[in-house]
This record gives sequence, C-alpha cells and structure tokens, in this order.
Amino acid sequence: YSQALHLQRVALSRWDARAILDDPFATFTSAGDRFLDDFRVRALPAPEERDRLMEEATRRAAVPVFEAVRRRSGFRARLLRLVKEVKQSGRPVDDACRRLEVGARELAGDARERLEGFLAVFAEYEALLAHAGLEDHEDSLRRLLEHLAARPRTLHMPRALVVDGFDDFTPVEQGIVDALADAVTHRGGEVIVTLPWDAARPALFAASA
Repeated sequence: YSQALHLQRVALSRWDARAILDDPFATFTSAGDRFLDDFRVRALPAPEERDRLMEEATRRAAVPVFEAVRRRSGFRARLLRLVKEVKQSGRPVDDACRRLEVGARELAGDARERLEGFLAVFAEYEALLAHAGLEDHEDSLRRLLEHLAARPRTLHMPRALVVDGFDDFTPVEQGIVDALADAVTHRGGEVIVTLPWDAARPALFAASA
C-alpha cells in the first residue's frame, strides 16, 4: 500500500489533473486482467504445492544422477529455481527446452548427464502442472506478453503509465513493460519510470535529473 501511495504522488507531481489514477496500480500478473478483455491469470500453485509437484516429477523422471538427493527439499528448490530462470526468458517452454537440449549435446560427462536429467524432470513437472490445471507465475507472464504482442495497439490503456520501484527486469517483464509503454505513447500518453537511488551509479541519476 505504501508503494501505491508513492506511485500516486509521483504521478500527480507530473500532471495537474484529476481522475488519472482510476486504475491506480497493477502488478505484472494483474496487468493482463486490466488491459486485455480476454486474458485471465490461471490458478497459481503455492510454494508448497510446487515442491510437491517437483518431488513427484523427480520420482517419475527417475534420473540416476539425482537419485541420491531427489528427496531433499533443498535440491528440489534448486530445480525449481532453474525452472523459474528458464521460464523468465519469455520463450515458450518447448522452444527453451529444445535450445537446452542442443546445448546439452555439446557437453560431456557429468555436465551433460545433469542437464539432460534436469530436462527430463522439467518435462515431468510441466506435465504435472498441466494435469492439475495450474501454471507458474512465469507462465502467466509469458502468456500475457504473447497477448500483448498479438494486439500491440488495441489495448484499453490509460494515458499515463508509471513504472515505480524496479531496478531490474527479467526478459519477459521487460517485454511486457515495452509493450505497455508502446501502447500508451501511441495514444499520446506519457510513460514515467522511477528508479530507487543507487549510490554506486550516481551518473545515471545525474543524467536523468
């Protein structure tokens, strides 16, 4: 809530107008519901449910190199983090996995065995997600980006877009921000991006002051 109030103050400092914040703020996952009539976020698994799905995925994949550690929650957490990083690229999962398969063939020994094992577990995890009618947060963002790309300038956009409090983006998040910004500016609106102060990068803030 405090961040929403800060966003409001930033926006109102730039426009002397009322009612510009009828939709005061959106997260990445709610942006689709707000700006696209036919987009809805599907059911997202809780962290505990993701762990259970990964536990079952490792059991089904039966990767020999993972057998000694697959029952450890810390190992499953690492696999889930790798899944997250792959999905944050914004590429369809099938395409991302094909690229990883090509990369695995260029490896040798334990490195190849582990990457191919991860891909086997990943495939089982995705099948379990689909069977349960769930999607990861990153899946919803990728779908949103695909929807935005399919109709870049037919969105129900406000005339002001404020991106507040971020200091980095994943590729899929960057794609979403770019698409929304393009839709706003195409209608003559304005985009403001605020950055948290970083003492290690004073030149950036001096240049944008």
